[in-house]
Amino acid sequence: MRQAPTGTLVPAWRQQRNRSASGLWLVLLFAAVLAGPAFSAVRSEIKQKTVNVVLLKDRAQLGQKGETIQVKRGYYRNYLFPEGIAIRETMADLGKLSKEKREKEQMSEEAKRLAMEQKDKIESHGTWVFEKKVREGSDKIYGSLSEINVAEEIVKTTAIPIRRASLSIPKVTTLGDFKGTVELAAGITATLPIKVVKQGATDEEAEETSE
Repeated sequence: MRQAPTGTLVPAWRQQRNRSASGLWLVLLFAAVLAGPAFSAVRSEIKQKTVNVVLLKDRAQLGQKGETIQVKRGYYRNYLFPEGIAIRETMADLGKLSKEKREKEQMSEEAKRLAMEQKDKIESHGTWVFEKKVREGSDKIYGSLSEINVAEEIVKTTAIPIRRASLSIPKVTTLGDFKGTVELAAGITATLPIKVVKQGATDEEAEETSE
C-alpha cells in the first residue's frame, strides 16, 4: 500500500481566498484603529497643534509684552513671527523680557501716581471762570468757549501740560455754569466746574449769572 504524503496540497483558488480574507482583516483592523478614541485624539492634536510664544509687543487681543501665551502654530508661523510680534518660548530671553515687563509696570505705577497728583491740583482750584463778550440784549456770547481756551487756562494756572484731545467740554455759547473733564491717565479723570461770565462783570453780576 502506498503511503499518503505528509504534506497536503492546497488548491490555488483556496490560497487566493485565504490571502483575500487576511487582507480584509487587516483593513478592518486599521479602520477600527482610525475610529478609536486614541487615534482621534492624536489626529485632533495634529490638526489643532499649538505652541507657546512670548509676546515682543503689546497687543490688545493677545496680551502685553513679555507674556507667554498659547497660539495655533500656523498663526505664529504666518503672522506673529514674521511681524515681529512674538517668538517661540524656547527662543526667548525670558529673564530680559521679565525685567523689561517689571520696569514697564513700575513706570506705569509712577505715571498713575503723578496723574493723581495732577488731578488733585486741578480740582483743588475750584471753579474755572472765563469772561466772554456778550451779544447785546442776550446771554449769548460771541463765538464759543473752546477746549483750547480751557487747556491754556489750566496750563497757565497749574503748569500741568494738557492735551486738547484729553479735554471734554460741552458746547458753550452762552453765559452760565458747565462741567468738563480732562483725562490725565487711563482711568484717572479730573472734573472741571466751568463758569462763563460777562466780560468785565462784577462778582455780584457773576453770581447772578450762575443763578
